[in-house]
Amino acid sequence: MVTKTSEEILVETDFLFGLNPEDKLNEYVKKIINQHNRGKIICKVAGTALMEFRAVLYSHGLSSKEVYEALLIILNVLSENKIEVISIKPQHLIMGDLLRTKYNILTFFDALHAGVAYEEGIKLVSNDNVYSKIKEIEFMQINKFLMLK
Repeated sequence: MVTKTSEEILVETDFLFGLNPEDKLNEYVKKIINQHNRGKIICKVAGTALMEFRAVLYSHGLSSKEVYEALLIILNVLSENKIEVISIKPQHLIMGDLLRTKYNILTFFDALHAGVAYEEGIKLVSNDNVYSKIKEIEFMQINKFLMLK
């Protein structure tokens, strides 16, 4: 049961890769899912993260079938745990481009994830410390976030 004081967090691509038991972030991802399922937090995934996830897999030479199967696994885990995927909206793209213009350290996808966080007003939790430089969004490193819970 989600309580009225449950904090919403936005996760991105490193969370998706962290679903793999062999990934370095798997321990943190499992804890976030556990906290979400216990109603301590409300975890949401940026739809832009699914786009980056696909791009990374394709850039590593995976076939369409392999990418398709990986996406099915990811989406199944998200569905089983009732983790919402925030659909990409035009405002996310516009804000992502504005933030990337202001902060040239942002990659294409980092800017999009930050745009989602800004437009949705949700704290971004990631292992990527580049977000700490963006004054317009609230960010917390994934390992520090869980130490507070």
